[in-house]
Amino acid sequence: DFADPEGGGGGGGFCPDTVGDAIQQWSAAREQRAAEPGGGVAGRGAGKGKEGETVKVLFVCGGNDGASVAAEAVFGAALRRRRMEERVEVESAGTAVEEGKGVRENVAEALRFRSGLDVTGHRARSIGPNDFGEYSLVVCLDDAVKSEVLFLIDGDGSDPSRIVSLSSFCSLPNARFNLPKTVSPSALNFLLFAITNACEGLLHHVSARFLAADR
Repeated sequence: DFADPEGGGGGGGFCPDTVGDAIQQWSAAREQRAAEPGGGVAGRGAGKGKEGETVKVLFVCGGNDGASVAAEAVFGAALRRRRMEERVEVESAGTAVEEGKGVRENVAEALRFRSGLDVTGHRARSIGPNDFGEYSLVVCLDDAVKSEVLFLIDGDGSDPSRIVSLSSFCSLPNARFNLPKTVSPSALNFLLFAITNACEGLLHHVSARFLAADR
């Protein structure tokens, strides 16, 4: 698992001026999400899955060579620790992909060093408008990607409530999951720490919303 570097902000949008500011911004963001139609973690996603049905989760970023790959690996590891991998499948894809591209080297090294996860075999793949129907949840790594995905499914009858943001499941203030081309090791470490945090929240959501009937 990823430790919080130096107990706080390491870049990537996680740097409010004071702890008080961070708490205030976090509280405001939570209140805003709760006020939205279907807002908050409990109100997001599709309806409960049928008993015995496999739940499929798709992480989406731009290039599918960094953040979404990390999220797929971290979430998959969390499923295996809880022996849930037979009920929940996880994949990743991108909206602006160089097909077949490998994972960014710094991301692969950080995942291997910090959590023993090997993603070197991953190859980037794109997602199209006809691919979304098979997934229970499509988890977008940033708002720009979410907007692209919502545009892709507009008018095709897909349930937009299945399209969610990873930040909705993160307990850290000001969490952002986009990965710039140039990123410092400390910022990358904090990003992966935030992804780990969000994946735990997402796992609780998936378990409560889709697997409750199996208990």
